[in-house]
Amino acid sequence: MSGLSITSIVATGKIDREFELGALGNDIETYSCDYSPDEHPGLYVKFYKDGPTITIFTSGSFNIRGASSKEELHKNKSLLENSLSSLGIQEAISEFQITNIVFTSDLEEEIDLNEFAIILGLESVEYEPEQFPGLVYRLDQGVILIFSSGKLVLTGFTNIEDAKQALNTLSADLIDD
Repeated sequence: MSGLSITSIVATGKIDREFELGALGNDIETYSCDYSPDEHPGLYVKFYKDGPTITIFTSGSFNIRGASSKEELHKNKSLLENSLSSLGIQEAISEFQITNIVFTSDLEEEIDLNEFAIILGLESVEYEPEQFPGLVYRLDQGVILIFSSGKLVLTGFTNIEDAKQALNTLSADLIDD
């Protein structure tokens, strides 16, 4: 089995003030900025090409989606703080936490998902190939999506230790049977 690779990190935060998003969208210095209140309730900001998307809401809540590392996540949080500061907005980010990390891994062999569903136990597995091409394996820490190619997607985790433990649980469950 190959190791874990981070695909995307999502974090949420709170700035201690409310925003008029149209005005903020006009003033903030970004690579790209989109505010379409008829389509979605937030201001979508990217600070550089292929960077994470930051969504800012009127309430001051925000999320950062698509960071490929914790360093990139914190870099974009700092870019947001600096951009707001340059506009004279000094309120601090009072809450900031990672809410989801998506990882990938690989069993490095093709697998029979029907057989896997039975081995892993039907009480912790969802497998409906007519609805979704992968097997959904639910654990306490998160979810592992298992595909017939042997590729794995781990989601719902907030740290790498829990994701590693989930892979260990998957391996143990496969060995036990």
